[in-house]
Amino acid sequence: MEIQKLNSSLQTIFKNKKYFNSSFEKIVNRGFAFPLYEKKDVLFVGINPSYKKGDESACLEYDIKIAVRDYPRYFRKFQDIADLSNIKDNWTYLDLFYFRETSQNTIYEIMKQEDGLSFLCEQLKLTMEVIEFIQPKIIVVCNKGAKQFFGIDKKLNSKRELVNIWMGYDFKSSGESEIITGINHQSILGYKDTKLKGTSVVFSNSITRYTNAAKRKSIIDNAVVQIKKFGL
Repeated sequence: MEIQKLNSSLQTIFKNKKYFNSSFEKIVNRGFAFPLYEKKDVLFVGINPSYKKGDESACLEYDIKIAVRDYPRYFRKFQDIADLSNIKDNWTYLDLFYFRETSQNTIYEIMKQEDGLSFLCEQLKLTMEVIEFIQPKIIVVCNKGAKQFFGIDKKLNSKRELVNIWMGYDFKSSGESEIITGINHQSILGYKDTKLKGTSVVFSNSITRYTNAAKRKSIIDNAVVQIKKFGL
């Protein structure tokens, strides 16, 4: 999905009147944010952009390289991993969702509501299209909460129904990473096939300024090892 189409699609979602009468109306009113992603071999994935109090009703496009410079507490770690992996600028970034909120627990509160589930799924469908467009060789998911939305936790419930499908990718384990082998036909976009077969996905915990030094180093070191395997 080209950036212009993503912007237009997000405008449609965030102007949908049904979300303005919901319990998460204030979040909708804040608008959305997304990076100017590019087709690169390495894709770093977060969960959603943060929100700065007082910065209301903004629809933001931002340059990732400028974000590395101006918001190093969050974005610098991606460039650090890239530098240690010797991939230079062969990386890009994307969040799964585009609404602006600092507390990730808000996602689970929104999810409990019918309109909220629709709000999340509409955004996640766009993200699937973007990831398929980028077609990275390796995806590094730097957020524990983002993991489930890839479909790796899908399972049968007591009624023998498949749940937790979301994007619906199928995986096989390969050491410290997971390899995409296909996609479930019940994915939110209903894809029967994916361009991401063979893509390696590294699921890690969040790397923030609150992560202790030892754990932060372990997460970064693992990401570097997995990226270096591709010899990019």
